[in-house]
Order: sequence, then C-alpha cells, then structure tokens
Amino acid sequence: WICDNEQIRVALYQQLQQHSNVELLFNCTINSMAQSERDVVININQQQLLLSRLIVGADGVNSLVRREMQLPLAHWDYEHQALVATISTELPHQATARQVFLPGGPLALLPLPDPQQCSIVWSCTPQRAAELLAMEETAFNQTLTAASNSVLGVLARQTVPQAFALKMRYASSWVRGRAVLVADAAHSIHPLAGQGMNLGLMDVASLAELINEAVANNQDFSETRLLRRYERWRKAEAQTLIAAMEAFKRGFSNKQPLLKLVRAVGMNGVDQMPWLKSKIIAAALGNSGDLPKLAQPRQKIQHSA
Repeated sequence: WICDNEQIRVALYQQLQQHSNVELLFNCTINSMAQSERDVVININQQQLLLSRLIVGADGVNSLVRREMQLPLAHWDYEHQALVATISTELPHQATARQVFLPGGPLALLPLPDPQQCSIVWSCTPQRAAELLAMEETAFNQTLTAASNSVLGVLARQTVPQAFALKMRYASSWVRGRAVLVADAAHSIHPLAGQGMNLGLMDVASLAELINEAVANNQDFSETRLLRRYERWRKAEAQTLIAAMEAFKRGFSNKQPLLKLVRAVGMNGVDQMPWLKSKIIAAALGNSGDLPKLAQPRQKIQHSA
C-alpha cells in the first residue's frame, strides 16, 4: 500500500490520544540531554526538565539524539537527488505502481487515491535535477511524459517539484546507556524500492515487542542487555537491505551493453519462476526475514464443522 505520510501521522496521533498514560508535547525545542545510571534528563525550551528511564531516538536522518549521545555515523553519498512532485495522468493509474530504469536513475510513478494522480520520485544526478527544476512547466511535463514512455498518457505536474539529496547513513552503534535509535536515526537507504519506511516501522515494532516482553516479566525494559538484543536483531536486517539496495542500484545504473543484456534476461527469468517471484514480492511486502510478531503474516485459521 502507498499511503500519504500526513494520513499516517494523523492516524497515529488519534491512536495516541486514546491512551491516558501518554503525554504529547508539540512546538518544543530540546536544548540538551544527558544521562546518569538511572535516568535520561532532557531540557526542553530551556525551562522544563524531563526525566526518562529510556529515550528512543526516532527523530530522522539528522537525529539530535544520535548527535547528543555521540553515536558514530558512517555514510556515503549516492550522488543522486530525488525529485518529488504530485502529477496528474491522462490515463487512470489502476492502483498500480510503475517504475522505469533510466540511464540516469529510476523514475517511479506511485498511485494516489485520485485515479488520475500519482506521486513521482525521480532519482537523478544533481546536474539533471537542477535542469529539471529550472524547466518551465510545459517543458517539464513533456520531459516527464517522454521519460515515462507515455505509459499513463500525458503527464502534468500539480505541485512544484522539490529535490532531496540521497545519502546512505548507518550508525555503527545504536545504543548508548539508556538511549536507543530506530528508523532513519539509525539508518537511511536509497528509495529505489521504497523500503526505508518499512525498515523503520520494523525497528519500532521489534523494540516495542522486546519492551512488552520485559514489562510482562517484571524486568527492566531499559537495561543494556535488552537494548543490545534489539540492536543485533535489527542491524542484521538493515545491513542486508542496505547491501541489496546498493547492488540493485549498481546493477540497474550500469550502461554496459553486456550487463544490460544479462539484467534483461535475469528479470525475464524471474518473471517465469513463480517461486522466486513470490520470494521477491514477500521481501518487498515485508513478509520475509526475522520479523517482529506484529509484522508476521497472519495465518488462516481452519475451522472444522
């Protein structure tokens, strides 16, 4: 499923409001944070102190928690930018995501609720991104339609395109004392297969599962041993996906004729082998690997008469 980010945020907010033991703070500035053996102390708006047994850094690629806790970060530049915009399509998208692998990078057409609207993610070099952003609307629409091979007819932008630099980031350590990282604060990958969000959600589900188990067994949910268990679990999954996306990117961006032929034959072969195709689909759906219980496919229950 492809969901609008704001709809996900609203749904989560509505769920949180139903829990009396949850306090939501908005429009806050975290000035500093420090930890002792028993607590993490957070200074908000230079006047309010919060004490916590555990702090979870879910604050994105430029994570303040990661920086304040001095958790080291490895990164490399994909030397690509993602051009993002909402477009209208001449033909209905039929609730189908489409992706074309161009010499300069992939172009994805992602269906929106309106049957004739898509969100595009066009990965290209910074130079090409600058050219596309500088185009007048008519020229951009013509270029986009040509790049998509008119698969949905004439395309027209509905919002002004924006470009975002693409970088791989990976924190070599996700835990320090009573602080732990999840999602983009711990790792970010190329959006080639749209798996970054899924990877982050799996982190959160995994950490929640371990915390719930600790609470149920009257154990300290912030102890280092539990947090290290989470780190080992999710690091293995993140490393696998980072490596797969890098191989995928390199394989589809290489212009050598022989490699292009091998790639085409390989993709056609996958299409002809249902068992392999189903495994790839399961990976894309998040139904493979060492999954937290919340993300495991539900088994059908057989009822006897």
